[in-house]
Amino acid sequence: MPGMLNNYKVISQEYGTTFVETMPCMICKQTTSIPIPDELFWRWFNGEFVQDVFPDWSVGKRELLISGTHPNCWEKLFESEEA
Repeated sequence: MPGMLNNYKVISQEYGTTFVETMPCMICKQTTSIPIPDELFWRWFNGEFVQDVFPDWSVGKRELLISGTHPNCWEKLFESEEA
C-alpha cells in the first residue's frame, strides 16, 4: 500500500507495523519516518482523531504526524511570542 495519503506517505508495511513519512516540516523542511502499529494506523487512517488513537504519545509527536512539524521547530516558531 505504499503511496501518498493526506499529510504523510506510507513507506512500507512489515511485521505488523506501518512506516509513514511525514510531510516536510514548515521550519526545517525535513521529513520524519514514524513506525505505527498496524492496528493503530488503520484506526487513524479510517478517521479516528489522532489524540484518541495515540493517547500515550506526546502532543509533540502527534503534531509531527499531523503537520510534519518537529517539537523543537514548533518551539522556534513561537519563541518570539514568549519574549
